[in-house]
Amino acid sequence: MIDDRRDDMTLAELVEELELAHPEKVASFERRFPEAMAAVAEDDLDACDPDELDDLAGDLRRLLRV
Repeated sequence: MIDDRRDDMTLAELVEELELAHPEKVASFERRFPEAMAAVAEDDLDACDPDELDDLAGDLRRLLRV
């Protein structure tokens, strides 16, 4: 399997990559993961359900690999 640098990126870095590579998809992620996206923006990941953060990270990695 090819090692993807995105596997080592923080959630904030993944969101930044989304904003740069796919700005048209940011609103979709904000609707699907409102608490997680807010937690990333406020740099307060403890304020969010860890499962939602994991789901957000997984979806971001899948999108950004394509």
